[in-house]
Amino acid sequence: MKKFSKLRFLIFLSVLFITLISGLAQIRAQEDKYRIDNVTLRDRFGNPKSSFSRGEIVMVDATITNILSYTYNAEPFLMLASMERAGTMWGYGASQFSLLSGQSTHCIPGILVPSNAPTGSYTVTVFVWSNWASAGGYPIAADVQVTLTVT
Repeated sequence: MKKFSKLRFLIFLSVLFITLISGLAQIRAQEDKYRIDNVTLRDRFGNPKSSFSRGEIVMVDATITNILSYTYNAEPFLMLASMERAGTMWGYGASQFSLLSGQSTHCIPGILVPSNAPTGSYTVTVFVWSNWASAGGYPIAADVQVTLTVT
């Protein structure tokens, strides 16, 4: 009977260990994998700019870096930029890439300022997600915000 109890105890410890390791792996998977650097708003010719007219295209130039140190395959990501004011989104752009550990790239989606957009200050938020939300995507970098003015 004691032999059976020892076996049950070993099985219990094994299951507990596997559960603990699985939980730690899941927590690690939800940490940031990318970093957003150097967000610069540009006109369609590539000139840095913070004030745009209605009907103009805002190029959101962001450097994205894969900050993981242990990947062997390229990690895919989706970079989104949205332009909003007072809780209303007035436009967005998206780019999709894959990067190896330590690699960086420039993502430069364009957002058209609508011809009926109110003048004033807007917030442009840059997001990096694992995929589209409808495909089970989740954030994998801290968001970065910059401000622009529509004249």
